[in-house]
Amino acid sequence: MSGDPSKIAVFQEREFKVAYKKLHPNQKESVRAAIRPIVEDPEAGEEKKGDLRGVFVYKFKCLDRQFLLACTWDPATRTLLALGVHENFYRDVKRRFSNELSQQASGRENAPDARNTVIPKA
Repeated sequence: MSGDPSKIAVFQEREFKVAYKKLHPNQKESVRAAIRPIVEDPEAGEEKKGDLRGVFVYKFKCLDRQFLLACTWDPATRTLLALGVHENFYRDVKRRFSNELSQQASGRENAPDARNTVIPKA
């Protein structure tokens, strides 16, 4: 486990927010339930390799479909990058975030004001 879950900040990238907003209320509950284990243990998902090194993808069921949730993390924060079904998921994540991920890997962090905070708790 990585720290106290109540003290961990959860941020959302634009792509995640757009996908989340399009979901039905019962689907949103499944997503919120999938975020809880990520906050408690960010390595619960599978770490990607290559261009997506540093991205963890957590797979979960949502109304008989498998959804994927991409995130990055450090001990104090979790950043939700993208949400969706498998079709074109990795291609889209790579296309959108590979430049930012390579900057983070080389030690040049992006400005934190580019992110928005937390999913409403239900």
